[in-house]
Amino acid sequence: MIRLKAAFFCDDIRHELGNKLSAVGIYNEAMLFPKGTGPVGVPKLGALFVVCGLKGIADIKAQQSVSFGDKTNALPEMTVHRTDVTPDEQNFIFQQVPAVFSSEGVFVARLQVTVEGEPTHTFECKLEIRRGPTATQPAPIAGSTN
Repeated sequence: MIRLKAAFFCDDIRHELGNKLSAVGIYNEAMLFPKGTGPVGVPKLGALFVVCGLKGIADIKAQQSVSFGDKTNALPEMTVHRTDVTPDEQNFIFQQVPAVFSSEGVFVARLQVTVEGEPTHTFECKLEIRRGPTATQPAPIAGSTN
């Protein structure tokens, strides 16, 4: 059964020696910017999807898209051909360079995965874009003494 094992947004995703990935600056549910008006952004924004349940599957069709507000940008469908079908997982990486947001809202990265003999699986990762209190001073946690 194909399922999503993990998905998150971060500032950068790097390929390392030894078949490793490094994720830098992982976001929780929101990206905070200082109060103000006008567009906000970061130099780079990555999204990582780890899909599992793929053991024994050689060809995976994938369609990636991102949306913010009423605008969606879809990339062409790609086919991932795996010569080693023993791993259960496959990583799918998005990179938005730069990532500029016209206002507050929700940024959505979407991944559609299709393998022969199964319906298309759609996975989403959402990141709220907010202003304030500031990017370096998060709101106090309820019940904290700080």
